[in-house]
Amino acid sequence: MTVRESMRVDDLNSKEAYQLLQDHPEAQLVDVRRPDERSDIGAPSLEALGRPVLHAVWPQTPDRTPEDFANELESQLQAQGADRDTPLLFICRSGARSRAAGETMSSRGWTRVINVAGGFSGKPEITGWADEGLPISKI
Repeated sequence: MTVRESMRVDDLNSKEAYQLLQDHPEAQLVDVRRPDERSDIGAPSLEALGRPVLHAVWPQTPDRTPEDFANELESQLQAQGADRDTPLLFICRSGARSRAAGETMSSRGWTRVINVAGGFSGKPEITGWADEGLPISKI
């Protein structure tokens, strides 16, 4: 197995991601944006599904590493009863940081890792969570 194969991350658009979250109550959505980003433009909400969105900030400064991120997130996942086969969906503003976060977790043995392509805000070629009219919360 190559290093790339051990870091498998699938992509789903926002609507597909929300459908997966509806169909799989064990699935976890992880928002990797900074708190100020979530408070400025809002955040995805799973309140209608009766569960939280997890928050773990992807490192963007030298004092925080991907390992710090993964350790923090794994503590949250353990508290939610997740195991290494639990679907993990990652979201950021546009899909880049969430992909990196997913690759990190995949390399640590998480087997069902999904990037929400287009993120919360979207980008020119793909619509984001908010633009699709999916549930959001203002923090």
